[in-house]
Amino acid sequence: MSFPRALRTRKGRSFAIAPTLAPLAFALGLASICGSATAATAWTDGQAATLVLGADDFTTAGGGTPSASRFTGPTDVCADSATGKVFVIVYGQNRILRFSAAEAVKNGGAAEAVFGQPDFTSTATNSGGLSAKSLSLPMTCAIDAAGRLFVTDHGNKRVLRFDNAATKPSFAPADGVLGQADFTSMATGTAANRLGSSNLYGIALDASGNLYVSDGNNKRVLRFDNAASKANGANADGVLGAANLTTVGAGGVTASTFSTSIYGLTLDAAGNLYVSDAGNSRILRFDNAAAKANGAAADGVLGAPDMTTAGGGSPSSSTMTTLVYGIDVLADGALYAADFSYNRVLIFSDPAHKANGAAADHVLGQSNFTSTSSGLTATGLNSPLGLGYNAPAGYLMIPDYTRSRVVGHFSESLKPNAAPTASGVAISSTTPAVGQQLTGSYTYADANNDPEGASTFVWKRGSTPIGGATALQYTPVADDAGQALTFCVTPVASAGTASGVQTCSAPTAPVAVAPLNGACGAAAGQPTALLPATGLCSVGTPSAVASASGQYSWQCQGLNGGSASSCQAPWSSAGGSKGSVALQPANNWQVNSASFSTTPPAAAPQGLTFPAGLLSLNLSSGTQGSDATVTLHFSTPVPAGAVYMKYGPSPDGFNCQGTTACAQPHWYQLPADRVQLANDRLSATLTLTDGGLGDFDGVANQFIQDPGGFAMQVAPASATAIPTLNEWGLALLSLLAATLGLRAARRRG
Repeated sequence: MSFPRALRTRKGRSFAIAPTLAPLAFALGLASICGSATAATAWTDGQAATLVLGADDFTTAGGGTPSASRFTGPTDVCADSATGKVFVIVYGQNRILRFSAAEAVKNGGAAEAVFGQPDFTSTATNSGGLSAKSLSLPMTCAIDAAGRLFVTDHGNKRVLRFDNAATKPSFAPADGVLGQADFTSMATGTAANRLGSSNLYGIALDASGNLYVSDGNNKRVLRFDNAASKANGANADGVLGAANLTTVGAGGVTASTFSTSIYGLTLDAAGNLYVSDAGNSRILRFDNAAAKANGAAADGVLGAPDMTTAGGGSPSSSTMTTLVYGIDVLADGALYAADFSYNRVLIFSDPAHKANGAAADHVLGQSNFTSTSSGLTATGLNSPLGLGYNAPAGYLMIPDYTRSRVVGHFSESLKPNAAPTASGVAISSTTPAVGQQLTGSYTYADANNDPEGASTFVWKRGSTPIGGATALQYTPVADDAGQALTFCVTPVASAGTASGVQTCSAPTAPVAVAPLNGACGAAAGQPTALLPATGLCSVGTPSAVASASGQYSWQCQGLNGGSASSCQAPWSSAGGSKGSVALQPANNWQVNSASFSTTPPAAAPQGLTFPAGLLSLNLSSGTQGSDATVTLHFSTPVPAGAVYMKYGPSPDGFNCQGTTACAQPHWYQLPADRVQLANDRLSATLTLTDGGLGDFDGVANQFIQDPGGFAMQVAPASATAIPTLNEWGLALLSLLAATLGLRAARRRG
């Protein structure tokens, strides 16, 4: 799927302080980690919102007496993808409201919990004193895959972490802090573990859990690797905008510097970081940000024509003001930018591939790119200060700061591509025994109909994974006795969001040590020319394999007192007989393959038959140029008078003359000293030489090919046999005479 779970559930946010609340031009940006979307959302310029929080309808402003459904000065929105719960950051009231999934998509919905205050009506700065529970002008938020909520606590110059935020009670303390040594300190500076005295705005998480924080006063963006595991007050690991972690950025309009007004931060699915350098009216893009060196230059810019020119100017599709607060990349892959002063949100499709200074594709809050009027309607905005994303419900959430409301724009394309699921996970037997093969089963499903890919499996003994047990089948061993087993599957799709959540079966009863009768495996009954070595038993322990009288035989010994089972497999068919092949251990030779057939590798000399079939043998890995010794066994005797014929190149004089002729494949008789027939003619031992007699390729290359077989000369039907010398003898006598004649001719020459 195109929207991986790790990305769906991580939402980074940038942040800002509204200009009406402080002498500085504060700003908020929001970053969400999203997948490479399906297709860009087909927005209509000025499209109406369909959801409002903080007010009952689109023509009534929010605000008034603080409560669970009324708030003043919202600056950011985060959603937990696992539960669908939504967090609204309320800068103007020093609190965070948490809405249930149902209330979060209902006009005027009521929150279920509040952070930073003891109840829904309190709004004091640092209620109860500076602590892990208190807040002072919270700005932005980000949620990771584990449901950890990160919040920029602007007034206290710190970033708080709330673990399991979806289930925390009201006024719960934070679990971690960055930017301060502890929950009761409030210090500023330029060190790697400190933030500047003002302009703590943007925050964003990437898919690996790296947290980016904009430190505007120091003209830099800090990166905290694996932020959830950081100790309180830990140092940052990287920096952009400054040469190192202890230096204030140089400022100015370059590819590697920022103004003091660094507002929104967001990342796309590829790990590209976007930074709203609002003081220069531009958004910079840093490709593969986590791998950037300290102080590295940006790779692209929007809002300005190049890296050394500030943006700005009259409202258009390619300009933005100095108050672009929230920016966010959503599931459709587009970059959304909240332009506070122009009461609008700009939408840039496929931002990573936009040319510098490229125009936006759509606008919300205005009917066109040149209008800037405010409005208290479903289509209008009044000072949008941030951006939020309710991924589970498919809403772009816009904190409409001056109107004290959050408006939601719905689109199916904003919904993340769902991860695959595994259900009905089960084991074939709930009362297993040692030696009994078990099979896991499950049902794969995907809401987006993405087909299953290479789902992964693991068997567990108790809660501990069993080494190597990563297939659908598992056979309990002695170590499993008395232990419960579970089968777990992690569903994997072949497209879109690749991996789902691991799901496990119910535990079995403790593994018993019960008698199990031996059972033959897949090798039983299968003809083969080689001694079977695998698939001997499906249950039990195999004995040594015997080979005699046309078949292999072995036993599968039962387990835990179970009975044995006798198993057989026939030798391979070899002409009118059955045959097997055995390699004698010498010179490191190994059998790659061996089989008998009735079809010669090339046309045999006229009148020849192969009563014991033809052997195709491939050996490898032996000592270069050495001999290999192979014994052939037959179920019926090799006929008297048969000789072993080979096909392939040979040394000079073996039915050929000269190097060129002998290098071509041809039929020749393997000498008697290389074919030792047993007295009962039921077996024959062949000696084959790598690169020499018996090797088809004729090259000493640690590989022997041996096509050949025992051959008989058959007389024509009209011929009368000579009783004193059989036909095969005559053929051999003729062949011998020809060979002697060739040698004599060579001596005369």
